[in-house]
Amino acid sequence: MRIVIDVQGFQASESSLRGIGRYSIALTRTLITTYPENEYILFANASLKDIRDDFQNELTDNDLKVSYFQWFSITPYNTNLIRKYAVQLRNYALSIINADCILITSFFEGFIDNALTDIDTSYKLPPTFSIIYDLIPFINSDSYLDSNPLFKEFYYKKLYELENLDCLLAISKSSFDEAVKFLNFDSKFIFNISSGCDKSLFNTAANSSNLDKSIIKFGKFFLYSGAGDPRKNIEGLIRAYSNLSIKIQREYKLILVGKLFESEIDLIKKCITQVQLDKNQVIILGYVQDEYLVELYRNCQLFIFPSMHEGFGLPVLEAMCCGAPVITSNTSSLPEIVDFPEAMFNPSDIHSMTTLIDKAVSNKLFYERLLENSKIRSKLFSWEITSRNLISNISNLLTLKCKKNYDSSLRTNSYNIFLNNLKATENEFRTDRHKSESLQKQLSSAIALINSQAYDYKQSFLDFQSNYSWRIEGPFDSNYSLAILNRNFALAMQSIGVNVCLHSTEGPGDYKPDMFFLRNHIDILDIYSRKVNCSEIVSRNLYPPRVHDLNSRLNILHSYGWEETEFPHEWVEDFNQYLDGITVMSKLVKNILINNGVFIPIKVAGLGIDHISKVNADSLFELDTKNFKFLHISSCFPRKGIDLLLTAYGQAFDKSDEVSLIIKTNRNPHNNVRQILRDLKFDNPDYPEVLILDDDLDDTKIKALYLLADVLVAPSLGEGFGLPIGEAMSLGLPVITTDWGGQLDFCNTTNAWLIDYKFVFSNSHFNLTSSVWAEPSINHLADLMLKLFNCSDSELQIKICNARNTIKQFTWKQVAQSNLEFSKSISNIRLAKKPRIGWITTFNSRCGIASYSAHLIEFISDHVTIFAPNEKAEVNDKLNICRCWDLDNGINQDLDQLFQQIIDKKISTIVIQFNYGFFDFDKLASLIKKLSSKKINIIIFMHSTLDPVNHRTKSLIYIKKELRLCNRILVHSPNDLNRLKDYELVENVSLFPHGILDFNSLHQLNKPRFNVSKTQLVKKVINIATYGFCLPNKGYKQLIESIALLQNDSYSVDLTIFSAIHSSSESLKYFSELKLLIKQFKLDSYIKLDSHYYSDEETILNLSKQDLIIFPYQESNESSSASIRHGLAAGPPVLATPVSIFNDLNNIIFILPGISPKLIAKGIDDWITNRSNQKDNDSKINTNYMNWKAQHRFSLLGRRLEGLIRALEIEDRF
Repeated sequence: MRIVIDVQGFQASESSLRGIGRYSIALTRTLITTYPENEYILFANASLKDIRDDFQNELTDNDLKVSYFQWFSITPYNTNLIRKYAVQLRNYALSIINADCILITSFFEGFIDNALTDIDTSYKLPPTFSIIYDLIPFINSDSYLDSNPLFKEFYYKKLYELENLDCLLAISKSSFDEAVKFLNFDSKFIFNISSGCDKSLFNTAANSSNLDKSIIKFGKFFLYSGAGDPRKNIEGLIRAYSNLSIKIQREYKLILVGKLFESEIDLIKKCITQVQLDKNQVIILGYVQDEYLVELYRNCQLFIFPSMHEGFGLPVLEAMCCGAPVITSNTSSLPEIVDFPEAMFNPSDIHSMTTLIDKAVSNKLFYERLLENSKIRSKLFSWEITSRNLISNISNLLTLKCKKNYDSSLRTNSYNIFLNNLKATENEFRTDRHKSESLQKQLSSAIALINSQAYDYKQSFLDFQSNYSWRIEGPFDSNYSLAILNRNFALAMQSIGVNVCLHSTEGPGDYKPDMFFLRNHIDILDIYSRKVNCSEIVSRNLYPPRVHDLNSRLNILHSYGWEETEFPHEWVEDFNQYLDGITVMSKLVKNILINNGVFIPIKVAGLGIDHISKVNADSLFELDTKNFKFLHISSCFPRKGIDLLLTAYGQAFDKSDEVSLIIKTNRNPHNNVRQILRDLKFDNPDYPEVLILDDDLDDTKIKALYLLADVLVAPSLGEGFGLPIGEAMSLGLPVITTDWGGQLDFCNTTNAWLIDYKFVFSNSHFNLTSSVWAEPSINHLADLMLKLFNCSDSELQIKICNARNTIKQFTWKQVAQSNLEFSKSISNIRLAKKPRIGWITTFNSRCGIASYSAHLIEFISDHVTIFAPNEKAEVNDKLNICRCWDLDNGINQDLDQLFQQIIDKKISTIVIQFNYGFFDFDKLASLIKKLSSKKINIIIFMHSTLDPVNHRTKSLIYIKKELRLCNRILVHSPNDLNRLKDYELVENVSLFPHGILDFNSLHQLNKPRFNVSKTQLVKKVINIATYGFCLPNKGYKQLIESIALLQNDSYSVDLTIFSAIHSSSESLKYFSELKLLIKQFKLDSYIKLDSHYYSDEETILNLSKQDLIIFPYQESNESSSASIRHGLAAGPPVLATPVSIFNDLNNIIFILPGISPKLIAKGIDDWITNRSNQKDNDSKINTNYMNWKAQHRFSLLGRRLEGLIRALEIEDRF
């Protein structure tokens, strides 16, 4: 059973430290440990106290199925509109968790804080139960409601909303009777589950060594524990105590314990004065920790509880469990606990109370009977009994009310309800445009954070029995690669006994298959023609990967492929939302999906190669070629490397050589092989022979083509698997291919000839702006082709034999079996534990990495503990920041405390922000090894990979062994990838783009990006700005000198340098030099030097007001620039010097001709004066910019990183 527990009962400020909070947290803990077979989702309000640390053991225990789900909303609920939004967000979140039931720990929360428990019945929610503690405000309305009209309105509204619940769980017979008597609620659905006490804490096992000295100094004392509102009758207790004899008063003090408001304490003190008690006789301790409370219970001479009305009276049971003699009121629920009439008094009768206190301390026999009664009665109550009552009643009611059926469209339906409900508030929403934009952003952020958690709660509920069926969807009626894959997969599934059928569909939608093709493939026609119920499992492989309309009980993609490092974020979100799992062609594809944030189960199933062995080659197939034949089979898409192949081929051979290159391809919009060949032949009249085949060939002719060839050449920049490569190897054909890609699952140096490569931006038709692939070396490819042309038979046969032995393991039957096993493993998958994320970084300081970390963490819904250096923070640290290490000072860095904190906080994934200046490399290496040995996942962000020339001990070569232990090394540029490749670090390395702030700039809203035209330049003032820390490499001196060169008759330039002083000593010195330089050039009226440290929002606003933003960097060891991304977020056009740190932005910014003052000035002048001639280029850059900006938002990257972290934590299970 999956149970959602709304934990606001111990999150809300008004209840967390009182009886409701104590009751609900204890019951929740006991439920989890007593019934571990259930799944428990602690459903928390993100605007209230984070209680994850209170449940650290339960959340990290792998034998328990406990997770923490936060619902987010706009706060505070200071308007009716915002409260409506909060209600919608909470109910939307509840509706998409796929729970069996919802348990609300306290329904009447939310009057004085941001707690909210409202139920919206328009959502499809499972049966919802709430604990009901009492109806004291209703029964005693004159005391609780009449004097507070706002609370009265709130309370009656909550009473009315009780009808939206399915069941009430009373905490005592008394509260049960009140609910039946006063509420308009069917009594068949009200149950008494009673109450308990944590006997591991509240017990008689006193340990004198733990007895606090402050308790000893009290001497003998009477004790009261509880709240201070009037019904608790503390005033009556004080008056009763004051009526005791002077002797008893001197012998026994009265101690009052509990969460008391200042106003309540004032009333108590006033009462003490009125009855003329010595203020030292009545001790007001207020709230104390449970451990201290237990000692008070154990050591009091008498526990007195004078309450007028209780729902249960937990302090009475706690005191009895600790062995205290107890006397109490004879009202409401208290007789249920004590069940000893002689130990009870009328709370309205002060004399009765005084008399009973006197008897308890004066009559030894009666005192012994009180002690015995506590011992007997305390055994009759326990949280285990209460838990059993609760589970029994819930189970019975679930059987009676509903039977859960899996609904894979639940989230989509709920989102539609959410949108429809929001429409009702449309007029309110639009009254203030600026306010509505802010609310819209907050709503979008809340939904995104909720959705990112909801992915974990999909269920399949599929029992694998002998008669289940499996539908394969996608193309299967052509010689298109996906059709070949789907056909062979269907036949293999049938061969292992799966009841399989086929459905013809592609990315755009369903279609009717080619019956002529199917009649020539009778086995496929037979599977397609079956009329079976295929509702249990649906697996697809199609392009584009349409998944949003999958509505089976188990929905997967089978043998999925991808070829470049970025993956469309829209597809990531669809995969996480609508799929239960994915099998992929290769390890590369799995890594790519994980690196992009796909965190559902993924398994490498590979592809089969054995289909080629079943094809009879066409014996009549011939080609008119030269003796030695290189073969290339592909679509000739750009990623297939056809341009590189043709260039290398022309470099290795000429037309006099007895060699031909056969290119088997097909006609498609991305295929320009003939044009490439024409261009090469034009430049080289001696170009060797090439034969292009672009007609459709059937399987028999394709096999004949393999058998005619001598070598297969596949210099692909990216392969998901490389089916032709595998087919060639199985037929004994030597293979030359790239040393990167999915083909490395079966290609290595012992069975193939691998081409060296470098990582480059892919710039493919997918327009993924940070995507890379591997560009093979033309020179190395030419050398390999020449080598195989001249290679001896014996040398070839060694690798050919190895290749055949490797490739024979890749069968379609194995693919089918792997998919079947995968489906079984995920069909009833246990809930994955939420990651406990740690983050080693500078924080709340003047440091770009500190800001970078903050921007990513902002959009991670999982809890993050930040381990920051021991340095003064710019702003006050929050509770999740632990300062426990020192930045490297070149002497003796100690990271032991950092490691211990990570262990103590049970971190499961640690994110390390790497900068050369942060760490002593020996200490960092040791830390990584220790973390790895503890099975903690390690993700390291390397903001630079260029070793500093002045620190020879800080070279990555010294820690490359430890870097291999990291689960992921994340870098910002292809240059970083290539440097790490030189250290043989490839498989665990991924490009993770630097982010851009999620601001819609005022500049973009109010004026175009390119707003300076030649006709406007009539003594126009051009406002230019630059931004970044005040450091020499930023090029501010060169920029100042260029401004001196720019002043002319057509226009003038005003420059603002927004440059905060960095913590380094050179920064202040450089700032002084800039001021002198401005004065030297007499530019005081043209250049403003602003060293204020602005917030991100202020910075964006400042930059958005400019006509142009310039980044005149001279050099940088860093891989990417956060400063230029602030400029891009602001909106105006951006110019930058041609240095490597800006390489990834070349197509969205304007590149200056050089880094000298003269060239910077020339670049600025050219840009300003030639705008009218640059409309096409401006439009292209703007289009590229908008696309780039959409893909680099921190909100997107934060979710991507969170997905990566989650995926790594479940990776080993599949």
